[in-house]
Amino acid sequence: HLDNINIPLLLPVGGWQRKENNIMTANRPIIHAAAETLAQSPWEPLTLSSGWGAVAGHELRVCQVGQLIYINGAVIRRGGGYKSNIATVPKRYVPRMTQFVGGHVTSRGTSFELYINTRGVLSCDAYNTVGDGTGMVLPLSCMYLIV
Repeated sequence: HLDNINIPLLLPVGGWQRKENNIMTANRPIIHAAAETLAQSPWEPLTLSSGWGAVAGHELRVCQVGQLIYINGAVIRRGGGYKSNIATVPKRYVPRMTQFVGGHVTSRGTSFELYINTRGVLSCDAYNTVGDGTGMVLPLSCMYLIV
């Protein structure tokens, strides 16, 4: 539970600058800003794509704290589950640019890099050693900025 916690924020001096391949970088060095109390939105379920199932007790969900979006849970790959379309976040949590949000390891020890696109779709296509088998659990825990 993250309600009313104090989080020290790291903010770029001079704002963000878009670089090649839609990578965001700070215009100047990042500095430590004063901590502030941030409100948390309620946790909400994500919409799972066809071929993906919820893992009991670890349902995939999302919430917002300040400008940070948190995703937590796990999914299991069923027949027809495409790695390019695992789940979709509600519209208010969709980033303005595609972002890599973290490396993960499946229940079978294979690895994948999770990313979210500008339609709010979570994917690991082309950045994985997951393979095409079913029954594999993908734990998903990440955060990203709405930028």
